Amino acid sequence: MGEIHKVHWNDIEKITSGLEETYSDEKIPEDNLAYLQEMVLSLPEFEDHEIEVEESRLKQIVEHWIELRNENQ
Repeated sequence: MGEIHKVHWNDIEKITSGLEETYSDEKIPEDNLAYLQEMVLSLPEFEDHEIEVEESRLKQIVEHWIELRNENQ
């Protein structure tokens, strides 16, 4: 059985990969950072549920996710 690697707020690349895999049919919530945070928290491998995240980190996640999606099109 494979080991599940836990993901934290600093793991932007892992977060965006998980988001794209899980939410590939959804629009990236550029203007709704609260919803983005809910999306990240819903990822099964995400571990930092009790840690407050800064808005700047959420914006970095959005930017990286947009880049990732553009690369995959």
